[in-house]
Amino acid sequence: MLAEQMLTSTGAGLAFDLHAFGDDAVLGCEFVGTIVQVHPSVSKLAVGDRIAALIWGEAPWRTPADNRRTYCIADERIAFKIPDSIGSPSACAIPLAANTAYLALFSKGSLNLPQAGAGPDRSVLIWGGSSIVGYFAIQLARLHGFTVVTTCSPSNFDFVKKAGATHVFDYADPHVAMKIRGALPQLAHVFDTIGNSTSSSTASGCLKDGIGALCTVRPGKTNTDGVPENVRVTDVFVFTAFPTTHTYRGLAYWPVSAESCNHPGSKKHNPGLQNKNSVL
Repeated sequence: MLAEQMLTSTGAGLAFDLHAFGDDAVLGCEFVGTIVQVHPSVSKLAVGDRIAALIWGEAPWRTPADNRRTYCIADERIAFKIPDSIGSPSACAIPLAANTAYLALFSKGSLNLPQAGAGPDRSVLIWGGSSIVGYFAIQLARLHGFTVVTTCSPSNFDFVKKAGATHVFDYADPHVAMKIRGALPQLAHVFDTIGNSTSSSTASGCLKDGIGALCTVRPGKTNTDGVPENVRVTDVFVFTAFPTTHTYRGLAYWPVSAESCNHPGSKKHNPGLQNKNSVL
């Protein structure tokens, strides 16, 4: 798909913090625009649609997928048509955060939560529910039938409750772990959307008997040294959502994963954004 861009979002705070892409990098992985051309294989989007999409935009060079161009190429499998009720600035903030939340909750390399079923284990702690990733994680977990407990500052309690959280606690409360264990004594899964020096260790203290699984938003499992050894620690990296392989300067490689191929709205893998499934 070829889209004429209206807005772009850097969506790259973590990459900036970690200096992951070096000097002169063009940061940004998401955009809003109007489709002006589609590949014949595109089936869910059409010329004239206003879309938001996740793209490979964080690079120290300009490519056809660069979200700083007037026109850029996107893949319909990680793009969506924007409803009239959602403004472009709001839509532009969705692709990276929503994909990160989805992968953290349901991909095999992260929490790998079951997307269907029932039982006492269908609960999850979203640490940092008022963050943009946490906000989408709450909604996705609730949509799939999970009871959600989350943390944030008291000023955001109503915000996360509207998103779907059942239990909300002040992250700064020194007794927060004890209170969360009291609310959900069977808790076995945590998604830390903050990833600072204390969040993962504090969040892991909410697990039943100190056993379970924790996924951190920090690639490389950074800041998880304080998590007990009997807690399975994983991380999430949004670039694994791409339905095509990606490399960076020959130093990093992100292959196509089963989760990206089976992602809602995704079709079987077709290499090359400029070929099948692409829009401009």
